[in-house]
Amino acid sequence: MKASINNIIVLFALLIFSAVFPLTANAGEVNTFAGLENAINAAPTSAKTSITVTANIDFTRQIVITSGKDIAIMSSGNNSFTIAAAGYRHFTVNTGGGLTLENITLDGGYTGTGTATRGGIDNSGVLSIDNGTAIQKCYASQGGGICNIGSGTVTINSSRIRENRANDYGGGIYISSNSRANITDCEIISNDTTQGNGGGICNYGTFIISGSEISNNKANAGGGGFWNATNATLTIIDCEISGNTGSNGGGILNERSVNIARSIISGNTANRDGSGVYNSATATISDSEIRNLYGG
Repeated sequence: MKASINNIIVLFALLIFSAVFPLTANAGEVNTFAGLENAINAAPTSAKTSITVTANIDFTRQIVITSGKDIAIMSSGNNSFTIAAAGYRHFTVNTGGGLTLENITLDGGYTGTGTATRGGIDNSGVLSIDNGTAIQKCYASQGGGICNIGSGTVTINSSRIRENRANDYGGGIYISSNSRANITDCEIISNDTTQGNGGGICNYGTFIISGSEISNNKANAGGGGFWNATNATLTIIDCEISGNTGSNGGGILNERSVNIARSIISGNTANRDGSGVYNSATATISDSEIRNLYGG
């Protein structure tokens, strides 16, 4: 009898907690920049807030996801709507904030070429890119598509990072020291750097990628597909790395620790050394093929 009473008390307490602090909130549908910005600004800090986009939207400034807010933005139905930003970064996610994008295209974010500028999404919180999302044609000094800094984490599933550009490092994605990335079933294609390393991906932190294609990326310096920098850890599983170009390390330039398993590294080009993999530190390669090399 006592146990039953205790269970009822616990259930009642949970019901009260969920009413006061809901785990999820639905902000409804939006079809304009003002509507999206207002929905994010009005979102509570006690719940993950879902916002459904029902039309293409043009940004007139960046949107900042502040600490405590957890925002999910998705296209309605089976649509895939575009959020365009000509001359602006799309989103900044502050430490303690969260952003999830599902079946959304971010197009054309531009933040200039200064040393402090970062790409289409500047993340130091928790970033999730899911279910057919594309980040494309964004341009910045570092991390053209995504710049992940501080203790930020980024998870990308079944999405595309394509045709982005960085003046310095990480045409597609830049991962700073102490930050983390986990990518599954994605395409990292046709990104480039105009001066620096890591045409597709520049990693200073911890980076795990599986079941993905990294192709046709170009670095003016080293690491056409990947630049794995000093003190960084890179794990590549079941991936295809092909058609990338760099000065050293057409496919991969490794300066710390890389583990490659069950992957194909093919048709990459180096203007100097290491067409497939240029390794100056620790590289473990198992059950993989490195073939069709061009250049050094």
